[in-house]
Amino acid sequence: MKKLILIGIVALVVFMILKALLVIVSKITEKAFKVSDKKRDRFEFPLSVAIQLLFILIWLMSSEGVANKFGLNNLEFYISFCMIGIFWVFWCYFSWDMEHIFVKPCISKKRNRMIKKISIYASIFIFVIIQGYFQTLHAMDPESEINMMFSVTNYSIVVAIIALDRIMNQIVAYIEERKKENVCICCPLASQNKIDQDKI
Repeated sequence: MKKLILIGIVALVVFMILKALLVIVSKITEKAFKVSDKKRDRFEFPLSVAIQLLFILIWLMSSEGVANKFGLNNLEFYISFCMIGIFWVFWCYFSWDMEHIFVKPCISKKRNRMIKKISIYASIFIFVIIQGYFQTLHAMDPESEINMMFSVTNYSIVVAIIALDRIMNQIVAYIEERKKENVCICCPLASQNKIDQDKI
């Protein structure tokens, strides 16, 4: 467990340093080219994908570095692989902020959540098909522990990701419902107008 914590600390530190550089470059670029809010919104999703891929790459490099120096057993490798899938689920529901280095978690827009989830589930589907194919080819090789590890990860992480997605979906729905209730309490007139429109 200490090695996994070390991987997380190293990955987070490196990621925050790189993100700080990206924020600085982003602000300089916006001032130099006078980027409007509409143009910034267009690049929000591609930047989110790029930053998430950068974080996953840093996580893999941190895992490899810790494994080479201290060694990782099969369980630690398994947890490290599962964490990547968990990170992708959280990425579907939260958005990266390119204006600040340290920010509170911000729930991403509904449209972006849909696009992210479609892309992630499509990637998982392709991953499962490819891994299943290669595992079938090497099924008769009992000495290959890495194939066994990928097999266990393949079968379990998919179920875990789907379950975590359902949990996150309900949490987001609850938060959005609470926001609607607060708006109705603060603006009873607006709420009444909405009810009248619904009746029409």
